Amino acid sequence: MSDSVPRRRLKEAEVERAQPSGFHKVVAQALLLGGRVLSLVTIAVVARSHVTQDEWRTAPLDDAGFTTAGLPTASVVLLFCLGMALPFIILPVGSTALATRDGTRLTVRAVLGRRTADLSAARMRTAIIPGRGPDTYMASVRSGWRWAIVAASETWYDTDYRILDGYDVWEDGSLLPTVRGWVFMLGWVLLVLVVVTVGGAIAGTF
Repeated sequence: MSDSVPRRRLKEAEVERAQPSGFHKVVAQALLLGGRVLSLVTIAVVARSHVTQDEWRTAPLDDAGFTTAGLPTASVVLLFCLGMALPFIILPVGSTALATRDGTRLTVRAVLGRRTADLSAARMRTAIIPGRGPDTYMASVRSGWRWAIVAASETWYDTDYRILDGYDVWEDGSLLPTVRGWVFMLGWVLLVLVVVTVGGAIAGTF
């Protein structure tokens, strides 16, 4: 998939989409559940670390000068993981494997619940999130106050975004999706730093 893909205005009867395999659905559902579990576990561990600081601060230090207590270390690890996953937890992002479409109504299953958008009145924006391996492709669909984001990867399902067939998605010849992806990456890195720093301070690690 690339920004050179021609724009398509297909009749509804001409829209054909392959169904995701059971494997892709299982992976997508596991990621949704993992996002919810990670949030709860991180909050619980950070809270536990905060209220037991007097106990674990007496633990011996290692050669590098860090505490050998497991709780503050676990807090930092979990906070880092949460920071990495947070955009996909708090934003209405869902895999194309679980996205459904009924006419012009698009439904996306996100970590915080189902999100819907009306494609007939939607504004669409795309972004390509660069990665060391496969890139991640995201399409934002907003209609009024309704907002949904579908995401796919070269290793995930439906990188051609057939779920959005019949609507203009790609900005032909434009670098905007790539620019948006890099801006997203910069904000993502800053978010991880904030989550780890603030969360670590609450946990008593820093």
